[in-house]
Amino acid sequence: GLCYTAPITSILRWFPDKKGLATGAAVAPYALGGMFAAPLIEALRTVFFKPPVYAGAASEVETKLEAGRQFVKYNGEWHEAVLALSDDLAKLPCCGEEAPLAEGFY
Repeated sequence: GLCYTAPITSILRWFPDKKGLATGAAVAPYALGGMFAAPLIEALRTVFFKPPVYAGAASEVETKLEAGRQFVKYNGEWHEAVLALSDDLAKLPCCGEEAPLAEGFY
């Protein structure tokens, strides 16, 4: 809001005879930014996204809570983990042809 309103009002004062052109020229970068950012984010996600490491189902792993952080014992060591339910996993952008992720600790 603030980043958008201030430049528009300034441009309208600078170009009182061509308000429509000035406003369009000021608003265009906002639209173009979103248009270029979405494909760029998707391309970066396909290159750098790694699926999380599955530690096991909630009923099968040893867990502990320290200072509000959840830990699971994985390969003999304690690692910070997150319990992912089916609703959480459905929101992930991953796993096109890979096996779908299972509910449990990651």
